[in-house]
Amino acid sequence: MDTEKDNEKCDKPPGDWSAQIYERAQESAFHADVIAYEVAAIVWSANVLLLGFVLEVPTSPARQKLVLAAAIVSLFFTSYVPYVMRLTKIGQRLAREICREIEEKEKLPKWLRFNTRVHEIYPPRRGEFAVYTVTTVFILLWFYVGIRALGYICGS
Repeated sequence: MDTEKDNEKCDKPPGDWSAQIYERAQESAFHADVIAYEVAAIVWSANVLLLGFVLEVPTSPARQKLVLAAAIVSLFFTSYVPYVMRLTKIGQRLAREICREIEEKEKLPKWLRFNTRVHEIYPPRRGEFAVYTVTTVFILLWFYVGIRALGYICGS
């Protein structure tokens, strides 16, 4: 199948193509945030729960080996949060850009240009900054727990 020839034959898909693409792009942008924040909520909740258990572990070297293992695993999972955030934001930015392009191409009045108005008002990356900040706190905390556990293990 030659897509270049197909594109030459047809300027745009039949029907109300811009409304369909606009709707899909909005849905995609919305779901990107949902996915990223759900992953963050799950991982952060697990971190808090595991920290509660770790604080109760006796300081004997044998038990601190498990604490060190938990810290390493938690560092791995906590690092997954910014990774997911970065990946979902790639598609979200593209989707919002497509929405703004459609708003401009269809010559919508300003009061109907939702994505354009949001883009002008909303400070960029505010939510990302919050996610990265909380994740950094957890990473530093788990690093500290791991170092302390290693100190107990090596100190014996």
